[in-house]
Amino acid sequence: MRLPKLGRISTLTCILLTYPLLFSNPVHSQEDSEIPGWCCALSLEGVSKYLWRGAMMHDGPALQPGLELTRDPWTAGLWASYNIGRGPERTPGLSDLYPYIEYSKEVPHLEILSVDAGFTLYTYPLLYRTPGVHSYSPEVSLGISFGLPGAPTFTCYKDFFFGSSFEAALSHAQPLSGTITMESEITANYLRQERVWSAMLFKVSLILDKSAFFAVNVYYQAALSRAYDNTLFLGVAISK
Repeated sequence: MRLPKLGRISTLTCILLTYPLLFSNPVHSQEDSEIPGWCCALSLEGVSKYLWRGAMMHDGPALQPGLELTRDPWTAGLWASYNIGRGPERTPGLSDLYPYIEYSKEVPHLEILSVDAGFTLYTYPLLYRTPGVHSYSPEVSLGISFGLPGAPTFTCYKDFFFGSSFEAALSHAQPLSGTITMESEITANYLRQERVWSAMLFKVSLILDKSAFFAVNVYYQAALSRAYDNTLFLGVAISK
């Protein structure tokens, strides 16, 4: 499930609630037979702070629902963030609404390599009445991922209003005992317009997967530029 995507630091959570509804084997009616293989996921997250590519978007809690439809090799979805709380860096209300679509395909005769392309339309409802400020921003992305140890991925983003960026990520899953799994992930972002690496995100998750999905997450953002912060976050995830 792609909510949130790597590099969207809404993944930095102190409280994370995710409720996916997966329909991998739906009961087929006459209408269903026309679109076999669709998978639907519905999510809701509560986050303590909302960061994005190293930048603080909301220094306070937020609710972040999402809806995603997948039919290999296509994925389409809608993601939002609703700010909660008031203060110098806390503007309450629906701050972000992102429809997106992605395409992912293995390279023929080279199965360890996959190519990913996507389009996201960032919209900012809180800025709709702010003159001189973009209330929306389209972005395209192109990336590659390798079926190698560490599952390395490299993605380039082109935002038509706010410049380009580059993301590199590594991840690893290690079974511990029974149904307990430890997952680790490292993500780094480079902002071309500022010509700096903004921040590096470290994530470690302990996942218990029985009848319900439960995970304890530890996040640490290491600033790679003076404009960004070193920040430690804790998270709890549950889904069923």
